[in-house]
Amino acid sequence: MAAEPLLSPGEKATEKVRFGNFEVMNDPEGRPVLLGKGTFGRTYQARHCFLDIIVALKIITERYVADAAVRQRFLTEARAVAKLSHPHIARLYDFGEKDGVLHYAMEYCGGGSLADHVAKNGPLPLRRTIEIAQQ
Repeated sequence: MAAEPLLSPGEKATEKVRFGNFEVMNDPEGRPVLLGKGTFGRTYQARHCFLDIIVALKIITERYVADAAVRQRFLTEARAVAKLSHPHIARLYDFGEKDGVLHYAMEYCGGGSLADHVAKNGPLPLRRTIEIAQQ
């Protein structure tokens, strides 16, 4: 299997894409729901096939699969998140490796990111910004 088994942005799936214990969710047009992408990975909306919960599934990108330093950083990131317990921080549910590709699943928090909200609605009032920062 290829290091990054998911479709390219905009490409439609003919069937559900499975990655380990997860099934990647599709939008109404049949494309994988990409929640975000960063330097080392992409995050998709997925369903844990056994627990039947919706998660944010972060998968390390093909470019970094063989990079030991990046793999260690990815693991360190997951371990740090796993140690956090706060009502305003998404919980880590799973970490694994499939065909050499590292991934982890976190609690899915719908509603978009703060950056999306600001882009759509403009800057937050100072009072609201302070409330969010205090959380």
